Amino acid sequence: MSHTLIAIDIEWFMPLEEFRQRMDDFTDMMKSRALRPGFTEVLIPGEQEARRVARKTVVGIPLENAVLDDLRALGTELGVGAEITVVGPWEDDTL
Repeated sequence: MSHTLIAIDIEWFMPLEEFRQRMDDFTDMMKSRALRPGFTEVLIPGEQEARRVARKTVVGIPLENAVLDDLRALGTELGVGAEITVVGPWEDDTL
């Protein structure tokens, strides 16, 4: 497996605001298309991940009970308090 990452300075090709407007227009066009059977929306690359980040920023990161127990034990071992608030259950981690 290999990966290639390329960084492009858009302003070499067009003004940045024009590029942003074109991307907004393209996104609007893609999202306005008819949905395939069984789908509820069109997602653009990175949109699902951005939703997860936004949700976890508000409600926290889900951890297994075993991980919580390990964190509490480590806090005790190191002599630091561990204030861990448990929220949940996490019914759906897709958002």
